[in-house]
Amino acid sequence: MARLERSVKGVGVVLIIPVATVIVVLLFATAMILAVTTNSMAQTSEAVVSRNKAPELLDIYVYEDAATNESLILVVNRGGTLTHVDYCTTIGVGGEILSDGSTVWVLEPGESRFMQLSEIGLNSSYNSYGFFHSSVRFIALHTKTGGLYRSAYATPGEEEMP
Repeated sequence: MARLERSVKGVGVVLIIPVATVIVVLLFATAMILAVTTNSMAQTSEAVVSRNKAPELLDIYVYEDAATNESLILVVNRGGTLTHVDYCTTIGVGGEILSDGSTVWVLEPGESRFMQLSEIGLNSSYNSYGFFHSSVRFIALHTKTGGLYRSAYATPGEEEMP
């Protein structure tokens, strides 16, 4: 009987080592998962903060004034920063450059303004929306910070009008 008690105690001592090892490994794995999760949450938080800073973002609408059949060009600064437009290029439907040159104007965050054809280097024959649409593929605006924005043939919403 004494031998049986001693062997039961021996099994208990032998089991303590693997159980302790498993507990240490689980604690280490939990600490690693916690560290990775915390780092991931910090990176996500930084991304949200940088996105909320709203870098420059311009929308350029080209559309027809229904009353006059004239071409209208509206530029909207959707970003959260002051935007300096420093260059404008107009590309024709065949890929040719119709106008190209420096320009200097600034848009406040949320500001929108109409561009005149003369500001982008086009003559008055482009006033007719039909002629403009059949001749111009897009207008590209370059900003001081290196941004490049392309126009779209679309009517802006009421909230975007100046």
